[in-house]
Amino acid sequence: SFSCLSSFAINLGKDPKTYLLHFNARFDLHGDTHKIVCNSKEDNVWGEEQREDVFPFQEGSETTV
Repeated sequence: SFSCLSSFAINLGKDPKTYLLHFNARFDLHGDTHKIVCNSKEDNVWGEEQREDVFPFQEGSETTV
């Protein structure tokens, strides 16, 4: 099967300008391949990114959060 998914994100916060947690699993996006990028956003200003090389996801597989 063919999949077009390049990433998925989970945002936890009070509104789109304030995220306590932005979790972005990148299969192939913005030059990142199999990376997890996390950060936060306050008053629409992004915080410092944290990048993880551990990538437990597989394209086409189901993930439960």
